[in-house]
Amino acid sequence: MIGKKRFMVVLGIVALAMLTVPATVFAVDNVISFGFGGGGSADSSGAVGYLEYERALGESVGLAVRAGVLSYEYDDDYYWEEGDGPGLEASFRFYTSGEALSGFYIGGGMGVWFTEWDYRDYPGAPTYSGDSTSVELHFVLGGRIGDTVQFNPSFQLGHFVSSDAELGLYVFAGAAVGFTF
Repeated sequence: MIGKKRFMVVLGIVALAMLTVPATVFAVDNVISFGFGGGGSADSSGAVGYLEYERALGESVGLAVRAGVLSYEYDDDYYWEEGDGPGLEASFRFYTSGEALSGFYIGGGMGVWFTEWDYRDYPGAPTYSGDSTSVELHFVLGGRIGDTVQFNPSFQLGHFVSSDAELGLYVFAGAAVGFTF
């Protein structure tokens, strides 16, 4: 597995490269958003705080990169787990209005999350700790309302496809405030 430090270095290089690419390669519309959301599944609940950068790639397509911090709990009345950690997601978004970074969008993407967690195999059992690197795939619906300052409600359906933690299918509802430049 790739280490956290190496991953963050690669992330920094990619982010720097995106910001220095000439405007002739990408459209010039950008949004920085700050958001929070929550969700879960039948036996789990979680919350995420995030910072998101989105750049228009054309008239109706955007690329969003989101860095966040996850906190979750899983409890099926037998097995219990609680964890948290940082993650990074990237999504392509198609804007149905034909104007990138404005109006309703649909899209999908993937992410990588680094979690540390405590767990108990059954009630009364000792508590153990672990950590994992998890890949997740997601589908997203949302909208951008406003011009210079934007409100961005969103709904995300995803699945952690590789994880030692009890993370799997999830739903997420979030809201963010963004600033265009």
